[in-house]
Amino acid sequence: MNRAEKRRQQKLAKKAGKKGGASSADELQALVLNGHQLYQNGQMAEAEAVYRQVLDIDPGHAEANHLLGVVAHQTARVELAVELISKAVQAMPGNAIYHLNLGNALNGLGRFKDALASYVRALVIQPEFAEAHSNRGNAERDLGQLDAALVSYRAAVALKPDFAEAHNNLGNLYRDLERPQDAVDSSQRAIAARPGYAAAYNNLGNGFRDLGRVDDAVASYEAAIGLSPDFAKAHHNLSLGLLSMGDFGRGWAEYEWRWKSPDFPDEAYDYPHPRWNGEDLTGKRIVVSAEQGIGDEIMYASMLAELVVLAGPGGEVLVECNDRMVSIFRRCIDGVTFVDKTAPPDRRLLGADIDFHIPMASLCRYLRPDAGKFPSREGFLTGDVDRVDGLRRRYREWSDDRAVVGIAWRSGNAHSGIRRSIDLTHLHPILSNPSCLFVNLQYGDVDDDLARLKDQTGIEVRDDDEIDPLADMDGFTAQVAAMDRVISIDNSTVHMAGALGVSVWTLLPFVADWRWMIDRNDSPWYPTMQLFRQQTPGDWEGVIDRVADHVSEGI
Repeated sequence: MNRAEKRRQQKLAKKAGKKGGASSADELQALVLNGHQLYQNGQMAEAEAVYRQVLDIDPGHAEANHLLGVVAHQTARVELAVELISKAVQAMPGNAIYHLNLGNALNGLGRFKDALASYVRALVIQPEFAEAHSNRGNAERDLGQLDAALVSYRAAVALKPDFAEAHNNLGNLYRDLERPQDAVDSSQRAIAARPGYAAAYNNLGNGFRDLGRVDDAVASYEAAIGLSPDFAKAHHNLSLGLLSMGDFGRGWAEYEWRWKSPDFPDEAYDYPHPRWNGEDLTGKRIVVSAEQGIGDEIMYASMLAELVVLAGPGGEVLVECNDRMVSIFRRCIDGVTFVDKTAPPDRRLLGADIDFHIPMASLCRYLRPDAGKFPSREGFLTGDVDRVDGLRRRYREWSDDRAVVGIAWRSGNAHSGIRRSIDLTHLHPILSNPSCLFVNLQYGDVDDDLARLKDQTGIEVRDDDEIDPLADMDGFTAQVAAMDRVISIDNSTVHMAGALGVSVWTLLPFVADWRWMIDRNDSPWYPTMQLFRQQTPGDWEGVIDRVADHVSEGI
């Protein structure tokens, strides 16, 4: 021991209350081991106290900084975790586990590129580190580098064939790659490696759902919940499976878990009023809060008139909704006070005189408990009469007495939009029918799509530049109402058409959203809707040919 190190040991010993320096390192190691045991036992607070005791004696202690950082990560203090584990890496840059856990913390902050760099450093130090290969795959998947992620996950399971997490990660990736059978196989390998692995059962259910095996998917979600009763994502997935099968009673109950699922796009506001659970509403005031997207709001708004009846003359229904829908709903649904959705909510929705609150989709549990409770009316919304009439005259002039058909082909949904969408040029068999004038109903900038269609096929889909669906929803409502028929993939356009009572043909992927159910060519939500489903995954050609045949038979 050189003089400098001896002085350091003596200083640590003195700080630790020792008489000499010989045992200080052993004492620190004993503290670290004690903290690690507490951590393994799930005693996070106690472990943290021990690690801090070590750092009080030796602030640069690599393992204490590392383990304290791991505890911080486990207790959702991720920025602190990065700071602490970085100190450990600086002290011992040749430790692969430190780089691994730094990558994990960086990943928790969404710093995927930095996380990937940490995993790569871990693998430079320890090339056969299966956990680092698997986590590198996670970072690559988050960065959209799916082919690279596939290589990483396969390396992980090759090095460690019973690595349940890596098999589970591989299953998730196979879903991204549209390889559902491989996803199922990987999830089953994860379960074989760890029979009580709830997350793998949930992912197995997702794989089965992608294969159209909804019964098996439901059974897998139920198995996941049996292993982990508070597994919100599995409950939410179970609800979607049950609802798609028409089991509304169980499905709506499970759907309440959506708010706790990390995949659900909305966050519930904590209203101060009691939750409505189906009690008598006579003479009561109830707030209904919007959730999800425009199409969802339209679909769930079909129940509001019934809620008004339940509240009676002395009651009041107040509905928070997207500001673009307020004027439309006010015109079409009597007896409801509609207000813009804001954060925090409009103060009118927070008053002490409000009796109940309920999220909009949760109305289904009480107003759509079974298939028999869906009304048979053809529509519940209407367009502004003057605008509808003006647009009809314009489109008749364009069409020369041909049928006017609205067309949309793209979804903006971040999770399933790619699977739902179709390249406009692929709709050529439909759009080439000379008996129809096709009008663009697709929201967003589609100039390139329309130009490419015309260049490649000679077909023109007319675009009404006076209507901007994103800026003027009331104008879009009138435009849809002016159509003889709408043909669209699954986006908000089909909800608007169905709510207006316009004939609408909806083109669906092999595994459609839960609301369109399974094995049906109609919808209980919209009696004027006809569904055209893929018969095999990705088979848009078959769907398009069937729709083209129907168009040829006449609008």
